[in-house]
Amino acid sequence: MRTSTFFAGTTLALLHTVPAFAQGAPAPEPAPTPPAAVPAPAAAPPPAAEPAEPAAPAAEPAPAAKVRPPESAPEPTPPRERKDEPAKLAVGKEGFFQPGALLQGWLFVPRQEGVKAPSTFRLRRAEIRVKGEIVPMRVGYQLMIDPAKVLDPEKSTVPTADGSTSVTVQQSPSAVSIMQDFFITFISDWADVSMGQFKMPVSWEGYNGSSKLLFPERAAVARKWGDKRDIGVRVDKKLFKDKLYYSLSVLNGEGQNKADTNNQKDVGLRVEAFPVKQVMVGAVGYMGVTDRDRAGTKDRVEGDLRIEAANALLQAEYIRAWDMPATDADRIPGHGFYAAAGYTFFGRLQPVARVGYVDPNTDQSSTAKEDETWVYEGGLNYFISKHEAKLQASYSVYDYDLAKTRHELIVAAQVSF
Repeated sequence: MRTSTFFAGTTLALLHTVPAFAQGAPAPEPAPTPPAAVPAPAAAPPPAAEPAEPAAPAAEPAPAAKVRPPESAPEPTPPRERKDEPAKLAVGKEGFFQPGALLQGWLFVPRQEGVKAPSTFRLRRAEIRVKGEIVPMRVGYQLMIDPAKVLDPEKSTVPTADGSTSVTVQQSPSAVSIMQDFFITFISDWADVSMGQFKMPVSWEGYNGSSKLLFPERAAVARKWGDKRDIGVRVDKKLFKDKLYYSLSVLNGEGQNKADTNNQKDVGLRVEAFPVKQVMVGAVGYMGVTDRDRAGTKDRVEGDLRIEAANALLQAEYIRAWDMPATDADRIPGHGFYAAAGYTFFGRLQPVARVGYVDPNTDQSSTAKEDETWVYEGGLNYFISKHEAKLQASYSVYDYDLAKTRHELIVAAQVSF
């Protein structure tokens, strides 16, 4: 490169020299050499870098990055409650409650020789319930009333040759209070402790609610010794992923809406095991503790079985009972059972059948005669919307040992939520 510059400079000097000699002037100094350095400015970076400024607009796409849907998008609308979940309303600072109701009306047609029992329309159940948690997962509550209870029929005594038996024959107002369930529950992982009034744990049908009964009415043995309420304390819980349920109760023993009049208390334990999801095996022990020689002392032992697979259902209970009618008297033994089965067609139509037996007094030497009864029942359920809206019809035959055979036809309409 230096050689090229040297030759370029020499050539220029000679070109300027020739005219000078021709004019006789002295030769100038080789000052033109600096122009040979002119290429240097071409290497200067600043002018070449100037076009970089227009490139800045190329960065303009950056504002497009400001459109970030995950951050700038509006808050998503909370999902609506699922249709199969009960409605929940907020109460207090963080609690909620669920309203519920069970309405059931009957056409009731009884027939029994020698007994005046007219057919009637009947308001069988009008349960209104609120339940929930005032402190989520810590403190819950439930209140249920049933105004139809004041319309429950009273009993008339039907005379027989060997004694007497009590048979329900008419509908008339009774003195039963509409107050049914009332309890406050303290919730934990292993035990829910409730204080108030609730079902005593005797009879699977009696202990559970009325909306999912196979028949419009519970089995005779369930009505005899179960489906009763009392005031006290209950500890219960489902454990091991719903494989086990237990309920331990300490009750006054006086019955529904009554304060205790003595120091005796009733203790009941119900245990239900679910070896598989479709099978329930249950057992109950119930007894009066302290002052066991007083009138009204009662003991119960029970076994339950329920199998529900595909569209078929099999359900059975057996209850053994001992009652003391008077202070220091001999206890009266009794027992009873039922077995029921049903099958659902097309998800809507369910024919059902049930056979039951009740003998409140198995002591043949006892003078307190009560009627031994076999009960044969058939029915049909039509599910408009499962148990939330359904129609039921049943025909029952009560084959008494002492009284005339009784027939009952029930047609029921139900809504519940």
